[in-house]
Amino acid sequence: MQALAKGMALVGVAGLSAAAGRRAACLRPLSSYTSATADVIDPPPPQKVPPPLPCCRCRHCCHRLASNQQLARPLLAGPSAQIKVALCQLAVGADKQANLTTARSAIEEAATAGADLVVLPEMWNCPYSNDSFPTYAEDVEAGDSPSTSMLSAAAAANRVVLVGGSIPERANGGRLYNTCFVYGRDGRLLGRHRKVHLFDIDIPGKITFKESLTLTPGEGLTVVGRLGIGICYDIRFPELALLYAARGVQLIVYPGAFNMTTGPVHWELLQRARAVDGQLFVATCSPARSEGTGYIAWGHSTAVGPFAEVLATTDEKAGIVYCHMDFAQLGERRANMPLRHQKRADLYSLLDLTRPNSLSNAGLHNGPVQRTLAGSSGIVGSGITRQLLMEGAKVVALLRKVDQKAGLLRDCQGAPIENLYPAVVEDVSKEEQCAAFVHEVVEQHGAIDHAVSCFGAWWQGGLLTEQSYAEFSRVLANFAGSHFTFVKYILPAMRQSHTSSMLFVTGGVGKRVLSADSGLATVGGAALYGIVRAAQAQYQGRPPRINELRIFALVTRHGEMPRSHSSIVEGLRAHSNRKVGNLAAEALAAAADDELLEVTSERLDGVMLMVGD
Repeated sequence: MQALAKGMALVGVAGLSAAAGRRAACLRPLSSYTSATADVIDPPPPQKVPPPLPCCRCRHCCHRLASNQQLARPLLAGPSAQIKVALCQLAVGADKQANLTTARSAIEEAATAGADLVVLPEMWNCPYSNDSFPTYAEDVEAGDSPSTSMLSAAAAANRVVLVGGSIPERANGGRLYNTCFVYGRDGRLLGRHRKVHLFDIDIPGKITFKESLTLTPGEGLTVVGRLGIGICYDIRFPELALLYAARGVQLIVYPGAFNMTTGPVHWELLQRARAVDGQLFVATCSPARSEGTGYIAWGHSTAVGPFAEVLATTDEKAGIVYCHMDFAQLGERRANMPLRHQKRADLYSLLDLTRPNSLSNAGLHNGPVQRTLAGSSGIVGSGITRQLLMEGAKVVALLRKVDQKAGLLRDCQGAPIENLYPAVVEDVSKEEQCAAFVHEVVEQHGAIDHAVSCFGAWWQGGLLTEQSYAEFSRVLANFAGSHFTFVKYILPAMRQSHTSSMLFVTGGVGKRVLSADSGLATVGGAALYGIVRAAQAQYQGRPPRINELRIFALVTRHGEMPRSHSSIVEGLRAHSNRKVGNLAAEALAAAADDELLEVTSERLDGVMLMVGD
């Protein structure tokens, strides 16, 4: 994500106090509040951090990458999912029908051996040459594709997820592409990846090959569930793999056909580099070596783990390579070496130009970017505020009380606080206060480009039969009502552009019961779930984008919650808020329309959030 040279932000809070009739405080940089900052120049001693609370490991706590196309179990069954991968290193000849028969037999053999994911090599249905590509190309959109018809049927018949290597595809007025098709267990097409980087090399005395003489490069990344797809030469570009990692990909599959010059020195090296850079799994699948063809493939199909360990490989001959991948290892590796949370966004960034709605692009094309955040003084909100400040944004931070400024400054240490504009709104559920706040933001800074409503998880509640109607009413008024009013006034004030976005940060609310004996929390969460969905329905297909970042972080049941838990909150705050801030900033920049991103303790390096501050 590119650092934002200029910008501004707004964060909303749940359960604001009931004081009425006061308008929003004047927006001033936090550095101008000398009385609020003087006592926190030297931070208080760190609180003792209790051990992480155990995860219940239910399906709700397990990370599920939000995607329009989800693969069937067990490929997307959660962070503990283990899958068996089969890399089919096929002998490829000039007889297309024979190639199809060979490929189908390999898929059936792999399925019989228990493979969940089957991968074919690059250009498995034709010889690898510029002369062959036009002759063997198939028009998939026109329905004239025996190769993809076979792939779809084989995936369904054998109940496997199939990464169909690549074939020459004819599309867009006769252009040729090196294309990989991915099919689900029911034979449905889940994704199509066209090779982004064409193989054009000239090594004197060794090899000369220019795919660009016949092929057209693809124009995008391809994410299918946990899978990211690249083809051969794509593996040489670390930026592509890092973008996949940023989008939540956990396994990058590269069908490829390295040659006898670069294969021996670079094939395994590049796979291990991409795996360790992105802290993810990498699998490559090559055609078998055939000395009688013009282009001689290196072979050696390989699977690599997140610590750059080779899980399985083979030689140059035709065959199938099997390996098991345990996605739970990713959380452990990333916790041991938390590279993603140690990046210096103030010094460098990775810009995803394939997503025109990213924050970075909004900053490049629309001038200063404003961010309006709610709940900036809480565990989660302060982390988001700090991260956005580190990326160069100007942040309008909504606070409940004046004395919260000190805590916010403490949590934002190291960030440029001259870009932080706090505003105190004692009761955002009061329409006159919320309207005045939004009006002042727009008057001083112009239309709002991005907004974050940071709800967090809420532990107050109890059995419905043990609560009074007054308590029930208070839950709805403070927990849901304040956010309803915030959204009501913020959304119309946002810039009407597809680059603008609103992110709801919720605490595992919605259809899921937070705790068995927290009935009121569930009611409040359901109300919030409805607000999010109603907003998405109203703005579907038009700006701003509305997304949800859902944090699953369970604590003890309501009845077991200590009466005084301030020390626990302070201890966990230092561990968790910056991690969540990074995740929320990524979501704000990269989330697609109506996308749900889920965060579990695994994505927080094993640290559980304390809720209810």
